[in-house]
Amino acid sequence: MVIYLFKVRNSFLNITFPKKRFYELVQVWLRHHKTRKQLKLLSDEQLLDVGLSREEAYCESLKAFWED
Repeated sequence: MVIYLFKVRNSFLNITFPKKRFYELVQVWLRHHKTRKQLKLLSDEQLLDVGLSREEAYCESLKAFWED
């Protein structure tokens, strides 16, 4: 099955994603959202353990879920 994300009449710009690829993309977006939300809750010691400063964690948490 193919999901049409953008349908433009008489255009070569039709972008399609297979159903499996779309599902994988949504899973990545959900993971981004969850982990960025969790970054805000970490203590300074925990951030040091993962090699991030408070500022870096804050900047990462501001990113939208679709950004890498």
